[in-house]
Amino acid sequence: MISQNSITLQGNLARDPQALTSSGKARTRLVVAVNYGFGENQKVDYIDVTVFGATAENTVKYLSKGAEVLVEGH
Repeated sequence: MISQNSITLQGNLARDPQALTSSGKARTRLVVAVNYGFGENQKVDYIDVTVFGATAENTVKYLSKGAEVLVEGH
């Protein structure tokens, strides 16, 4: 049996996407701020995300700090 974890995040970019270069493949680092809780108990988690290929190129081109994003991955 193969087990695979998956995740879906909805939040805002905490900073501008950071393009990374390694061995000629497009790679971009994102930090997604995810809010949870209510009222005075509201908190924020910052999740590091790395995207590859055409998605990496498009995130640098079209997204900036504060943009709302939906990330699905494993």
